[in-house]
Amino acid sequence: MNEQKPIERAPMRERVHELLREAWALHRDGNHRKARKAYRRALELEPDNADANNLMGLLWLQMGQAADALPYIQKALSVQPDSSQSNYNLGVAYVELGQLTEARESLIRAVDLEPDHIDALISLGNVTRLLGILEESARAYRRVLELQPDQVDAMSNLGFLEITRKNFEEAEQLFSQALAQQPGHVRSLAGYGEALIGQRRYQDAEQWLRKALNTVKDSANLHNDLGAVYNHLGRARQAIDQFSQALRIDPMNAQSRLNLGLTLEQIGYLEDAERAYIDTIKSAPGFTDAHFRLAHLCTHASTQDEIDAMRTLFEREGTPIPARVKLAYALGHAYESVGAYSEAFDFMSQAHRMRAGRSVFSLEDTVQAFSTLRTFFDRRRIDALRQHGMPDERPVLIVGMPRSGTTLVEQILASHPLVHGSGETGLLGQAVVQLATELKQPYPEGLDALPGSSLRKQAEAYLNGLESGAGSAQRIVDTSPMNFMQLGLAAALLPDARFIHVRRDPMDNCLSIYREMLGDMHSYAHDLNDLGDFYQLYEQMMEHWVETLGARMHEITYENLVGDAPGEIRHLLEFCGIPHHPGCLEFHKTERLISTPAAAQVYQPLYSTSIGAWKRYADHLAPLQAILRPGDRA
Repeated sequence: MNEQKPIERAPMRERVHELLREAWALHRDGNHRKARKAYRRALELEPDNADANNLMGLLWLQMGQAADALPYIQKALSVQPDSSQSNYNLGVAYVELGQLTEARESLIRAVDLEPDHIDALISLGNVTRLLGILEESARAYRRVLELQPDQVDAMSNLGFLEITRKNFEEAEQLFSQALAQQPGHVRSLAGYGEALIGQRRYQDAEQWLRKALNTVKDSANLHNDLGAVYNHLGRARQAIDQFSQALRIDPMNAQSRLNLGLTLEQIGYLEDAERAYIDTIKSAPGFTDAHFRLAHLCTHASTQDEIDAMRTLFEREGTPIPARVKLAYALGHAYESVGAYSEAFDFMSQAHRMRAGRSVFSLEDTVQAFSTLRTFFDRRRIDALRQHGMPDERPVLIVGMPRSGTTLVEQILASHPLVHGSGETGLLGQAVVQLATELKQPYPEGLDALPGSSLRKQAEAYLNGLESGAGSAQRIVDTSPMNFMQLGLAAALLPDARFIHVRRDPMDNCLSIYREMLGDMHSYAHDLNDLGDFYQLYEQMMEHWVETLGARMHEITYENLVGDAPGEIRHLLEFCGIPHHPGCLEFHKTERLISTPAAAQVYQPLYSTSIGAWKRYADHLAPLQAILRPGDRA
């Protein structure tokens, strides 16, 4: 019996290697069709060849077809699970497919296997930034810079991360370093502008972005950022022009189309804004911000398809928490727009639960802080401090709880030719911060021991900031609702300023706060009990200011304004010391850029449908009602 010879595999392996060399040469030269054929022939001879599978997957990735790439890369990893490159390629495929959690796992594996894998580290930083895992993202970028200190992409990406964390000065420094390495790096040029915007250095940002556009004329991102600068400066038409230029360069630029819609909404072109938001979603179905803006547009009733799309994104595994929060608020508005109030409230509550863990409210600390302000800023002390202030009768400060109607009252006043509306300036808060740094004890204790020059300096800074863009206006309105806490300081710094307090039914006001995605300083809003308690503290504070400031205060209620607009507006103008003007009654026709959530609402005539809106949610708002209207539930 003849002995069987072993099967000779060497020639077949050599043929596979030959095909792979041929395929890689074609692949590298960009001849994807022939490369694909060569990889396929190699895989026909040896289906389990890890290199052939990985390279075929990479080819599909580079052709923009991640779904086709996935099975090949997964096959490669089943043969060689410890391949750093295959794990990296798998992570890239998951990124392209929007599966960020899976992408992070693959990229972590790639970096564990090869700690110096630059591309994997950068991709890991990008993915974790999108997932909101910011410290992990920063570590990945910093590791890249340890390995390659001149790595421009890592510097730039870390800069954008610092913008996300609101560390704008650090971001500016990183973009500056990146541009020193590569002066024409477009992302860093845009990022530098965004860092300036974050510092509210809008004039500097405008000059920088115009200079950058002289270097890179066809950058949609630079035009978009310049549009954002003009938006902040209140130059809406120039902002729209820049967003439109960005879209001519890149018609699929979702951020520019969204910004175009937002600016159109802010100047009252609500139908055009709605179309822009819808078009943004068509071009980028997963763009959370576009869904958020469309659902919040008060003239838009969400369709079932829009609600389904948002729910799919909300429920999808791997959707980052910040995106889920926005989607929850958006779904709250969407369901409310179609009368599904239980579903609406459920999503509002989910949004607040997700945010509550990141922004903790302390009732005890707030009670103490409010008490300290009331005790310190009594009538005697304000009278003593005001000698160091700046006499100027132009400032009019509108205060109240958020969502009480402050933007509406500003729009009415800003419709008068003698009045300039500055919006929410934040100038008084800046003065508090500056003065607090000079004190040797917690603000405001010791404020009266500071040199008078310190107070006068802050008064001058406030007025200089308020004058920006106001021209020759006889009254300049600062509408920062939370300034209600600092009216004592304002009364001292600005001895001739007027103060308008806008009130609204407490239940309606608190519901409106609960519906909106307000900033982190409003952590009291995440729990109905905290919201009710905070509202009561606000009422105590306003009672103190009314008693202390007397005739310098004017109170207007939203319900009275809706019920008797001519009479309430007449009293408002008399208090401000300006004559009647018919434009104030037709405030909804006044075009100006309004950057608060109430923008769309003030471009409509007064309506009463929001009065008593809380009753639609009465069962859900029982904890709030027990605090604010205990007698109603007796």
